[in-house]
Amino acid sequence: MSLLSAGAHGRTDSVLQFLTVVIIFILVLGMTYLATRWIAGYEKGKLSGTDVEVIETCRIAPNKYVQVLRIGSRYVAVALCKDTVSFLTDLSPEDLTPREETPERPALSFKEILSTIKERGSGGKPETDDNEKN
Repeated sequence: MSLLSAGAHGRTDSVLQFLTVVIIFILVLGMTYLATRWIAGYEKGKLSGTDVEVIETCRIAPNKYVQVLRIGSRYVAVALCKDTVSFLTDLSPEDLTPREETPERPALSFKEILSTIKERGSGGKPETDDNEKN
């Protein structure tokens, strides 16, 4: 009798240890999520209301870019390299070509995207079940 009760007691301890580990894991995940949300909100608050905006970026070589920036009411072109930022020139708003507004496409549901992929995979033919062939 004592062996049976000792085995059941050990099993109960194992289950309790497992549940404790799972609960601690969930708590750590929750704290990580909350910390990430808090840091993101803090960083977003620091960046809002700034007078610096990247208007356009053009890659001219690996790790080398030309950017048009709006700083307050001024527009400037700068060259960005791996370790340096160089001022190129001041721009007037008339020098800039306004972007054409692209119409917003409605968001597709997962089901619509999946059906599109299935159609492409089958060469545009609707899929048939193997049982229908017989």
